[in-house]
Amino acid sequence: MKTFWCDCVNPEMNLETLDRVIDEAEEITREEFFNEIADEGLEERVDEFPDNYTFWKYEDIYFFTWSAIEHFYREEN
Repeated sequence: MKTFWCDCVNPEMNLETLDRVIDEAEEITREEFFNEIADEGLEERVDEFPDNYTFWKYEDIYFFTWSAIEHFYREEN
């Protein structure tokens, strides 16, 4: 399962990579996202305002966008 890695405010990747991940990601369903990540409580927060979230995948990185901030998940190294 993928766990929280970083967000776009404090990225753990260089800006060129950050831009590529965001620009080239494909939108996925909520179900696809939650089948891949482990984050207790996130699904309940999404339920409160479901229209405020979009879910994305780029290679092995999954992320959601909320309030114009991307939150990235990946396998721990």
